[in-house]
Amino acid sequence: MPSLNDMWMFDRLCQLLYPRDCSEKRFTQDSPILAEVWMAFAEVKEFERVDILLNPDFKSGPGQLAAELRKRGLKTAEHQLAYNESHVVVRVQLEELLTAVLPLSDWWQRIAASIDGPQIVHDAVSGRTEQPNRQKRRKQPEAFSDLSYLAKVVREIMVMRKPTRGSKSRTILDPLIENWLSQALELRPPLLFQVSLNRRASPSIFRSRETIKADAATRVFGIKCDQIAWAVVDTGIDARHPAFLASNGSSRVARSFDFTRLRILLNAEDQSVDGVFSHLAPEKYQAIQVQVTQRLLAGLQIDWDLILPCLEIPHDFGPTQTTPTGSVVTKKSPTGAHRILRRQMTTALTLQGSWEQTGM
Repeated sequence: MPSLNDMWMFDRLCQLLYPRDCSEKRFTQDSPILAEVWMAFAEVKEFERVDILLNPDFKSGPGQLAAELRKRGLKTAEHQLAYNESHVVVRVQLEELLTAVLPLSDWWQRIAASIDGPQIVHDAVSGRTEQPNRQKRRKQPEAFSDLSYLAKVVREIMVMRKPTRGSKSRTILDPLIENWLSQALELRPPLLFQVSLNRRASPSIFRSRETIKADAATRVFGIKCDQIAWAVVDTGIDARHPAFLASNGSSRVARSFDFTRLRILLNAEDQSVDGVFSHLAPEKYQAIQVQVTQRLLAGLQIDWDLILPCLEIPHDFGPTQTTPTGSVVTKKSPTGAHRILRRQMTTALTLQGSWEQTGM
């Protein structure tokens, strides 16, 4: 269990993120960095990375945002930078969040455009309110207030971090924070809208059939399924299991995909595949990887037809045929598996197994 001191420090951070100086509690903030991200950085060690999701600005796209992050140094295998049609995912340290990610937001660009010199940053971080810079701050009160708020949040997080939790003084932290924020004062068109935490997904099977209205569909409509391609998201399906065999002995599972490979493939700098794509001939994988890397570095959208061979699990590969965290497509898909991928598996469907036995 966390100590009383830990709980007290987390409460201080919560009060910074959600001010309570008004009649009603406030559960929103102006910063593009959501509270869950700040909390995650407070819980990890000093140089540990946090996996974050970046939502691009409406005038830009995920490919353009990812390309800019690479230019800013977030391009090593440790960063695991990748993107899809809607978001960018990357693992960053606190310093990288402040110097490489946050400056791409419209919120920060409004601050940077109002800051008149490094002395204002120094005053905001140190909390100074006396002359001679009071007149300058009056011209930009919102920017100065936002900058002071950001410095307080970052300082609180750095104090809370293990293993030096609570042992760092402002004389050590403030110059470091000031240096980070001063590095980020460049002016540029915004590309970033919001930063959230890339949370781990957990399975949920309680009353799943009712949740997706499958029971209502069977009662209300006369459904014929012979022309439907079913997409099943599962933690492990054996395509050659008797439950999925057709009457002629062939499998009713047309194609299987393992999406745990996707982030490795879409990280242009991570070449440590460690046999993940060993079902492909080396020259074929290398050819695909070259084309994928070229598209990623250019900020282009994902070509699903190009990468599907890397995600597919052949049904004649290995003693069993399971998909660790992927999908199985049954029947022939008239629209192609990439269409299902583009929908990001937002619809869950039920696949019925056949347990017919002969000779009974």
